[in-house]
Amino acid sequence: EIVFPVYCKVQDDLARFRRGYAKTVTFISLVTFPLMAGLMVVAPEFIRAVYGAKWLPAAWPLRILCLSAAVMSVMYLTPAVLEAKGRPDIGFKWHLVLLPTTVISLLFGARWGLTGIAVTMTVLAGLSIVPMVIATSLIGLPQAAVVRALAPALTGAIAMTALVGGAKAAFASRLAALPGVAGLALLVGLGVAGYVIVVKMWWPEAAGEFQGFMRRMVAREGR
Repeated sequence: EIVFPVYCKVQDDLARFRRGYAKTVTFISLVTFPLMAGLMVVAPEFIRAVYGAKWLPAAWPLRILCLSAAVMSVMYLTPAVLEAKGRPDIGFKWHLVLLPTTVISLLFGARWGLTGIAVTMTVLAGLSIVPMVIATSLIGLPQAAVVRALAPALTGAIAMTALVGGAKAAFASRLAALPGVAGLALLVGLGVAGYVIVVKMWWPEAAGEFQGFMRRMVAREGR
């Protein structure tokens, strides 16, 4: 993992560890939350444009799995924190419990087809909050701080979902008259613009730090 060596360097400096973890959560969620929220709201248009109308029944399972993916994008940091603090055993024990739970849950959820499996996967993803709480407690980070780290992405994603969903409802007939790809591109462009505006207006500090991070990454790749 990319973050593990960084966390190891600050494992004994809990203040820096907490700041680094919170900033990583913010940066990851600023990318993954709008992607998943956007795909949730335009799932039918995406499926129709990419796979064809016959696959439209998969729209709801896709939407549900987007929620699961958004959660897991942040939870993937948990093993790095546990390992950096010398407690990989917690993750191992958690997976020993989770493995049979996953198998049993999927067998049960499969009775309702793709939607049942998608719901099951999302519930299981939500359970990963348990090891995350343990990991953050090891570095003395309160859960309120985790929520604050997620706030910029959550705010932007909710606003974007409302904007695109409202546009779909208000201009349904006009969007239906457009070619599939054109309508999808229009909704995506509207969503991206709305998300960026909301995050920059309400969370200028987080937006500025993220932009600076991305510039440094691009400059490093360009060398």
